[in-house]
Amino acid sequence: MTDNLYRFRASKTLTNFRLLNLPKHQLQAFKITINGKPTEQALDSVTFKTNDIIEVRRVDHVRDYPVLEFRRDFIKDLLAPLPRLGNIRSLSGLFRGCKRLHSVPRDIFVNNPHVTDFSDIFKGCSALALDVDLNPNGSIKLDGFASGCKQQAVIHSRSPSRVQGYVDRARDANVAIR
Repeated sequence: MTDNLYRFRASKTLTNFRLLNLPKHQLQAFKITINGKPTEQALDSVTFKTNDIIEVRRVDHVRDYPVLEFRRDFIKDLLAPLPRLGNIRSLSGLFRGCKRLHSVPRDIFVNNPHVTDFSDIFKGCSALALDVDLNPNGSIKLDGFASGCKQQAVIHSRSPSRVQGYVDRARDANVAIR
């Protein structure tokens, strides 16, 4: 099992990094390391620079994470699968417009098998060459999945014919199944 954390390489300098919908009093539940060194900066005011490797880890023993606000386009490479995001069923538009995003791990969704909506998740990620595993437990939405990516996305699945059915019904998914 992989570590349950956010780990990424920054694409630009950023201040006021934040998690979506997280009350200020819950910020102490997270520790941040920058290039392997712990920082005492608060989560809502942490500053990092281009190419820094950032880790955001929960320290309050809660397994689930809130969603990062990726649309601010501060990520160059996602270096670990998304952490367990609780009962979230939709990742729609999660990385939409992240023009600086170059890579994500093939097992990006491994900790969130219950997600059913992947619509527009990588839409407009023009630098991304996407190659991911997608093994849904139920019906899924893939509209605009990788629309506008550098090249057609590759999806690997244990049941490729099933995933192909969802791709066939999707609007502009821009994927090939393997």
